[in-house]
Amino acid sequence: MREYKTNNRTYFISEDGAVYTEDMRRLVPHRGANGAVSYLLGGERRSIGRIVLGLYGLPAPTKFHKEIIHIDHCLWNNHYKNLMWVTSSERALRQKPPWWKIPVDPNAEEVPNPRSNPITVDGVWYASVSAAAFSLGVRRDCLSRALGSGVFKGMSINK
Repeated sequence: MREYKTNNRTYFISEDGAVYTEDMRRLVPHRGANGAVSYLLGGERRSIGRIVLGLYGLPAPTKFHKEIIHIDHCLWNNHYKNLMWVTSSERALRQKPPWWKIPVDPNAEEVPNPRSNPITVDGVWYASVSAAAFSLGVRRDCLSRALGSGVFKGMSINK
């Protein structure tokens, strides 16, 4: 864990984005409207991804790399290896790839992307469970467990 100071308070932040107080109590994260994780640190709401990347990752390569993205598109995965500095134009290109939602063709003999583990939700094809979880606004591990237990009736995994 690395130390992070703000407004005369000291916090400890793990490499996966967990935040602890000086007496090692874990803080509860806040999920914003866009799904990003933030914490109330020193009286201000701060994005944990930017802090983690600053503490554990490399510094921004240029002055234009001011934004971060989550490589696996899961906003709850704030491990420093899953975060990357990008420019605002790169972020716009990477935020939702064109293959994100592809309607399922019932006459198709093959799945559009055979290298992934696709999932279908209400007739919409997602490239992976991670892509579906991000689009639906749920955590990937929760969606995987729900799929395994059969909680969601309208979902199916194509194999």
